[in-house]
Amino acid sequence: TPVITPISSGYDRITVSWPGITGASGYEVYQSTSTAGVYTLLATTASTSYTKTALVTNTAYFYKVRAYRLVGTVKVYSGFSTIVSARPVPATPVVTVASAGYNSVKASWATITGANGYEVSYSLTEDGTYTLLPLQSATSYTLTNQATNQPVFFKVRAYRLVGTLKVFGSTSIIKSASPIPSTPV
Repeated sequence: TPVITPISSGYDRITVSWPGITGASGYEVYQSTSTAGVYTLLATTASTSYTKTALVTNTAYFYKVRAYRLVGTVKVYSGFSTIVSARPVPATPVVTVASAGYNSVKASWATITGANGYEVSYSLTEDGTYTLLPLQSATSYTLTNQATNQPVFFKVRAYRLVGTLKVFGSTSIIKSASPIPSTPV
């Protein structure tokens, strides 16, 4: 019986994965919108993962998978995996932080597909209290009036509006840089 792990892989998609089962010819992946609901066969695959797209952000989806082995032309099935759920949320930003002059630090990240904006926080210590900046629509933020050579730590998470609700993705890995004087040209 497969042991499955569904995770959000974007604001409208979930990837279900599992370790390969020795002797299996393939797998069937099923989805429902409730634990005890009707499960729909999404795919029959020889792969050990499946990504379902065109899902609704922040809606719970439930998955189960079973392995099969072909014996001649007959499929012999394993039991179903334990039912596990996930919700699609925006992807996690990958943040880059660099000095932007003697008293400034700039955090930047790539556009996250489906995001309506970003929540940016900073701190002067990695494990300290983080100050939340105003919500951003841009993919960078320059923090000014900082002490030269004092590290500034940033973390960012994307959000998507579902009606008036902000649905946040996971927070980025914390990154830091220190303001340093610019190199003369």
